[in-house]
Amino acid sequence: MVLVEIFLFVFGLVWGSFLNVLIFRYNPNQKFDFLKIISGRSRCPYCKKKLLKRDLIPILSFFLLKGKCRFCQRRISFIYPLVEFLCGLFTPLIFIKTYPNLFLFLLWFLIFSTLIVLSFIDLRFLCVPNQLLNFFLLLSLILVFFQNSPSHYFWNIFPQFKIKILNHLLGGIIFGFPLWLFSQKTKEKLLGFGDVKAILASSFLFGWPKAILVFNLSFLLGGIGALISMLFFKKNFHSKLPFLPFLALAIFLTFFLEDQILNLYLSLFET
Repeated sequence: MVLVEIFLFVFGLVWGSFLNVLIFRYNPNQKFDFLKIISGRSRCPYCKKKLLKRDLIPILSFFLLKGKCRFCQRRISFIYPLVEFLCGLFTPLIFIKTYPNLFLFLLWFLIFSTLIVLSFIDLRFLCVPNQLLNFFLLLSLILVFFQNSPSHYFWNIFPQFKIKILNHLLGGIIFGFPLWLFSQKTKEKLLGFGDVKAILASSFLFGWPKAILVFNLSFLLGGIGALISMLFFKKNFHSKLPFLPFLALAIFLTFFLEDQILNLYLSLFET
């Protein structure tokens, strides 16, 4: 089992290198064309020279090059090793969480991979490609039919299959529809339609009432992020901030630490 987890960690590092291609080759002014983005050799974004094979080793190459391009000596974004490390981290963790259901592992692996790409594109451009959001939504709907979700007490009158479907659909309706109305009413000035679609997908992922935890965590983390931005990065109340990274982190925490978070919250009300 340990060897499998080590293999998955290394595989995750390599996979993270591939995700970096999607993140850094994305052009917000063009349609997200997956095949076009991944085609061609990797080049320095500044001097445009082709990178050597030894400069493409995940994480290790970044530190061997001291974070600079071998040719022009311009700084390489720290996002490269960060994405690789995050992929190396979550790949074996998802396997442990979903074992022995390999299909469930694959679905969650693709979901977290998509969330990482969406998050870092949002960080760089304050926008997200609609095609990736649709893919995230599709994965969320597929997962509804394959993951085991505990039934909520007011659905006990339905058969177990219907309980599962209704719980997840209810989570999407409760959070997705009101936020969509809010987005339309404010003309997407406070909450973009892409963010609404991402919240809808995450609500399908966890269903009712777990979606409450994802929803509250994402806005709590977003509020903390906004406060840090104002204190240390000279942002103000009118500055735009990316939402997808906070939603992705909320999904990650809920998926792996749901019970611990709920117990911590409930312990605050113990006398």
